[in-house]
Amino acid sequence: MKSRPTGRLQTVRGGFKMGAPGLTPPLLCQRVIDMQLRMRIVAGLFCCSLIGLNCVRGEDAPSAPASATASTNAANSSDAGSTPKESQQGKNVVLWISTDGCRGDYVDRGETPYLRSLMDHGNYSRQLTPIFPSITFASHSTEATGVPAGMHGVMSNKFYDMTVGQEYNLPSDPHLLLSEPIWQTATRQGIRCAVMDWPLSQGEDKLPPETPKAAYYNEKFDTKLSDADRLQKLVDAYRKDFENPENKQPLQLLMGYGFALDHIGHQDGPESEALTKTLRETDGVLEKTIGQVCDIFKEHMHPEQGDKLYILLTTDHGMETVEKLVSLKHLMGRWGIDPDPVRAVWSCSVANIYLNDVPGPEREKVKQSIIDNLKKADCLRFWTREELPEKWGYNNPNRTGDIVVCLNSGYYFSNHDYPHEMPVTADPKTLKGMHGYDPEIDPKMQGFMMLYRWGSDEPGRDLGRVDTMQIHPTVAKLLGIKPAPNATATPIDPLP
Repeated sequence: MKSRPTGRLQTVRGGFKMGAPGLTPPLLCQRVIDMQLRMRIVAGLFCCSLIGLNCVRGEDAPSAPASATASTNAANSSDAGSTPKESQQGKNVVLWISTDGCRGDYVDRGETPYLRSLMDHGNYSRQLTPIFPSITFASHSTEATGVPAGMHGVMSNKFYDMTVGQEYNLPSDPHLLLSEPIWQTATRQGIRCAVMDWPLSQGEDKLPPETPKAAYYNEKFDTKLSDADRLQKLVDAYRKDFENPENKQPLQLLMGYGFALDHIGHQDGPESEALTKTLRETDGVLEKTIGQVCDIFKEHMHPEQGDKLYILLTTDHGMETVEKLVSLKHLMGRWGIDPDPVRAVWSCSVANIYLNDVPGPEREKVKQSIIDNLKKADCLRFWTREELPEKWGYNNPNRTGDIVVCLNSGYYFSNHDYPHEMPVTADPKTLKGMHGYDPEIDPKMQGFMMLYRWGSDEPGRDLGRVDTMQIHPTVAKLLGIKPAPNATATPIDPLP
């Protein structure tokens, strides 16, 4: 069994702080809890002996029934006449943080001591395998809904909807999600949620009134916030929720997001010194955020009566070094055609080519011309919508292109007017890291994940490959609810 990182613990408000060698936070907390429980039992036996009544142990006493009504905003409650500390027994709380672009092998670089300490006693994977395409908005939507892109409808960071004739780039409209995300699944079943800055979680007030909505969400995504500030908003919401006497049930699903690693991975490349520095900073941000949530949980919940806190860390994709640039218009044989009824929409290394605006009699001829030109390129693979691999689940009748193009690893689309591929060094301003490639071919698209139960001293376990469609059912299982109807993947097993 691996030893846990040790440190003398200094008492702080609601928790512990690492110092010189001594007991670890989870083990010491458990000893304190055990001592408190023994003192309660002794006190109970003494009181009962005075009045001649039989006593029962505290953990055998009946708990208050849980409410079946969901809270849809911070002011609503579902169990009048009691506080969360009085009414919540045996409840699981899940803190789920997505760290965008955290490649699976990043934790082996010696820059993440906190994550490594969680790995000693949690279930982890360096092979969190995204869907196709391994792109932020599509992948996050799959993790949230438990279904592939063709079903939830978010095809990429940038895509086109042929039915409404509109192109979307880094969308924030929650209407675009065609499947139920976990925060709605949980709210519908009586679990209160806070979801901060997950893709397509903003502006839920725009949804129909009957749609179950998270207790806390952002109106819009603020690109100027650092990861530390973004996650602090989630911590503050969790803390303040306990201060509101009208909230009789606690938040049980907390979802946060950070993208500093992804930003630097794109800008400087996954092997850069800048990435290493950001990795170290991200490890510290996660330690601070998780530590605060643990403190709040310990202060307001009942771990001695069965309440549990689970820490779930995931990512949406890995990152690959860009080596060569290509022009999609030149690859299609459409450079210089203006206006062009063919709509080519690309993001990262994946393009959707839409032909719905091409006049009917010419459509098949134009399609064949594009196919003939793409066949000449050895830097890509392509499929017509009908030929897409069924296992991807990428065929959406309104949002998938008539032709889908995926570049080989190391290639990236560019707007340059050059008919042939060119080295990335020819354009100093271009991105140095990229994703979107087929995760079944490029293992660098795989990411890191961790599931840790606060206070656990069980040895860590490498889960091997985990698919992102398993995350929604896993969170549902932890919360004791049913997953959304179409989220049929098997939950992660075993749980910590």
